[in-house]
Amino acid sequence: MSVRYSEEPLVTVIIPVYNARETVTGAVWSALRQTWKNLEILLIDDGSSDGSGVICDRLAGLHSQIRVLHTENRGVSHARNAALEIAGGELVTFLDADDRLHPQMIERLVALLRDKEAWIAGCGFRTVTEQKAHETGSSQEVQESFAEHRGSGGEAAAPDAASTYPVHTYSGEAFVELGILASDTRVWSKLFDRSLIGDRRFSEKLTIGEDMLFLLSLLPECDKIAETEEPMYEYYANPRGAMEKPFAPSYMDQARCWERAEEFLQEKMPAVCENAAIRSRLAAIQCISVMLVASKISYLPKEEKKRYQAEVVSLRQKLLRYRQVKGCFGALPAGYKVKVWTFQHLPGLYLWTYGRLRKR
Repeated sequence: MSVRYSEEPLVTVIIPVYNARETVTGAVWSALRQTWKNLEILLIDDGSSDGSGVICDRLAGLHSQIRVLHTENRGVSHARNAALEIAGGELVTFLDADDRLHPQMIERLVALLRDKEAWIAGCGFRTVTEQKAHETGSSQEVQESFAEHRGSGGEAAAPDAASTYPVHTYSGEAFVELGILASDTRVWSKLFDRSLIGDRRFSEKLTIGEDMLFLLSLLPECDKIAETEEPMYEYYANPRGAMEKPFAPSYMDQARCWERAEEFLQEKMPAVCENAAIRSRLAAIQCISVMLVASKISYLPKEEKKRYQAEVVSLRQKLLRYRQVKGCFGALPAGYKVKVWTFQHLPGLYLWTYGRLRKR
């Protein structure tokens, strides 16, 4: 057992809430029904205008484990940061207001932290794409959504010490390659030792990639991360999420966040940057991030595209720099090789062609 926290540590569940009146009750209920009972739940109402704040207050009135903080609408990063300032738990986990937790997620992750003497414990997740599963947040719906993990009689099955799901452990440096650069950039579905977080906070200047940068900031002082592949977090893929909205200047954060990641690694983890495989993989991801932004611009009507010529020039310059990294092009998926080559050499043709294909 880790000596960094008590025998039965308090776990803080941080839930940012913004216009989530249809889903927040279900998210909170999935936290309340955890088999790990020493919990506090922090609901951060991020200036909601749909009555979500009233629902949060009502839930807090019903359950002593819940605290509510109302703030101006300043985004999910500010909400999480505000929660970290008042969190009382020795351990911290993050839950989005339209997602759900398996009833035993926290208990199993606490056990994983202890067993592996890790600073961060994580689990797998499964994606839900239908709004129906999140409309009311009723107990019946949540029970059904985790049916494959439950025992007879509708009660949560006891933790299985002989679980067949693989468990992986990583050093902080190894997690850069095997986690961050392999798409595990999420802070939800993880349990953090609060002492590791310290005074580190989410960037409030970015709208994309803030999770990845926060997680990355913890790695230089993190000697062990443990993750089970067992899917104990239910993630709702919101069709109205930031990644699905039309292009706006803030979408350039898709590329900026990976620039910041590169700068951080060079300053704080230079040995990682000396690894040729990691460097080429990072450059490939940076190329992909550029193409995601360019593709967004390509969807715009012709007159709107003209307004963002400076962004197009900036994106192409970034792409040219990343392409100079040895092994970058070879690390790209086949489809992106075509996109990257075309945008690099014929950016106007790429924007016209991709936009036309998208409209079909």
